[in-house]
Amino acid sequence: MKKRFLLLLAPIFLLASAGPAFAIQAFHLVQHAQIAGTYDVYLTNFAFKAVNPKTGLTLYSRAPDWQLLICNARRQVFTTMPPSQFTGRLARAIENFDTERFDNLKWKVIGKGDVVGLPVTNARVQIKESLFRVSDDPRRNNRLWTAEYSAFDQFKIPEAVCHALQRHYGLPIHHGIPVRCAYLDFNGEKTTALDTFKFNKVDVDMAYDQPANYKRVKGELEVLANDNASGLEFFRP
Repeated sequence: MKKRFLLLLAPIFLLASAGPAFAIQAFHLVQHAQIAGTYDVYLTNFAFKAVNPKTGLTLYSRAPDWQLLICNARRQVFTTMPPSQFTGRLARAIENFDTERFDNLKWKVIGKGDVVGLPVTNARVQIKESLFRVSDDPRRNNRLWTAEYSAFDQFKIPEAVCHALQRHYGLPIHHGIPVRCAYLDFNGEKTTALDTFKFNKVDVDMAYDQPANYKRVKGELEVLANDNASGLEFFRP
């Protein structure tokens, strides 16, 4: 009887020793944003996590309520909020373009594709140069810029969570998880605001809670700011 009991327990011990208790398969993206730097992004149907390995900044959200948790490991502070309340003010304050001007524009879907093997939906929009801060010269107001966007939208991650990541990266608001975003000026010169360099599937622990020894602060700026309150350390490669 004792031998039979041990045999029954053997599969349980094997599972327990196979990895983290909540490890599941997730899509893993390595992304570089021109403003926010490099992030490891993990995606499943019920959880999202973005980690900057250089700065220790983490953005996390999971079902069922999808509250956004932002942690600063360097300063050991965190805050939580509905993802719709995340403004991305710090990123937008230092970007070169008024990307909020894109928010009410209608993007044209131009087809499906892939970026490093990840299936994406591609979209494009044209805007006048006067929508940007690049020039106050009225003679240049009618020159057209083109913005191109690739997004991953095959998981059931709420749009508000996707928008929070877009705002953190300093990107226009669009549908789905951002994968690539670029601006082309009237001469065809391209500026890449976001690119994804790697995609693979990994087993990862997607259960994440604010560390017990971290201090809760009121808002995103207090989490993102460094000790000098400039915040710029989190928005540089």
